Amino acid sequence: MMSTEGSNCSNAVKNKHSTVKVYTGRRALTQIMEWPYENKYDFNLWISRYNNELYMTGVLSYLNNTCSHHDRLQQLLFSDSPDEIPNIDDIPNRTMGQSVLHQSKIGKYTLLYAGEAQGIISDKKIENFDDIDALDKCRFVFTKQLWKNLNPWVKQRKLLKFWIQSYLSNVDDLYVAYKNDDGNVTLPIEYIKVSTIPQEQFWKPSVSFGFLHYFLEQVEQAMSNVNCLDTVYEFTFKARDKTTSYKIYEGKSEKSFIPKKYSDFVNKENQI
Repeated sequence: MMSTEGSNCSNAVKNKHSTVKVYTGRRALTQIMEWPYENKYDFNLWISRYNNELYMTGVLSYLNNTCSHHDRLQQLLFSDSPDEIPNIDDIPNRTMGQSVLHQSKIGKYTLLYAGEAQGIISDKKIENFDDIDALDKCRFVFTKQLWKNLNPWVKQRKLLKFWIQSYLSNVDDLYVAYKNDDGNVTLPIEYIKVSTIPQEQFWKPSVSFGFLHYFLEQVEQAMSNVNCLDTVYEFTFKARDKTTSYKIYEGKSEKSFIPKKYSDFVNKENQI
């Protein structure tokens, strides 16, 4: 437990609104929604609360992503415009990426989250990527890879992840490349309409969404007396025994993740 002295904290917990904003990333939401069916991988989430708003982060995907074959597939399939062929000669630049900011709602919770964007289906070039209205009308797509001889149960688990990621990104077009035992793609790429994926699966979307809503309720209850951007609750999800626990890091600590520039901005806005 750390002292709150000199930190971005307030004694008064504001709860004026019936809705709660949750700032996070698509990866964190995906992990939560997969959790009811997860039996292998543990993960952590770090959450702060201020002015009745939740800030939630997990391990960033680019920090533990050691696979380059996904980048290579994108390079082979996407071009900068419909009139150009894909640039397949350059080595993929894994230090850069494209993200899209999404907003959705579940119950009283308004979710604002960022996620990687791969590409769009279009018959004309997008001239201005700063035109939010034009981008919002685009038909975004995802590309994925699976082993051809993948265990059927494991494949359904993979499809759960693909479906959650796509649903959260308003994507309904998925292209899957199947690799043989040597890691080569020798079959035509399969097109899957995302909205049809839940059919004939052992998992159910209602369970994933239900757990997400339940978890947010539990977080809000546990942090009801917290009004501090520095204080962090570290939630640990244990897969094998299906338990979720948390540790409290009060005030400024090594677990605090909100940048000072943003904290200063929020505090300034709060004083207006």
